[in-house]
Amino acid sequence: TRSSGLAGFYRGIWPSMLLVAQGSLQLMAYEGLSTMSRDFMLGRSPSQQGTVDLSSLHIGAIGACSKLFATFFTYPAQVVRTRLQKRQDAGGHGKVKPPTMVATFRTMLHKEGFRGFYKG
Repeated sequence: TRSSGLAGFYRGIWPSMLLVAQGSLQLMAYEGLSTMSRDFMLGRSPSQQGTVDLSSLHIGAIGACSKLFATFFTYPAQVVRTRLQKRQDAGGHGKVKPPTMVATFRTMLHKEGFRGFYKG
């Protein structure tokens, strides 16, 4: 907005940067679940040799679980980012400093508790 200037344009950029990790978390979970599933199907410990092909159903379930895992850890950053971006300035002509990502996180945790990060 005009009253926020250039800083208002980039409000919420830091939580967005944290969200880049979602793909990494999902891949990590997918690989871990795939390995555990194969080991379970073979009835062996991870140190033994051998492979098994997973069915499409298994692959789909592993993909869904890995996405759920990644979303669980990154969704709070999405909520904080949205709140930072939607926040209206208090109209103090630069006198009121907009909240930071950490301040928004703390305020949400204090006022709404852990569940506040998973609303919507």
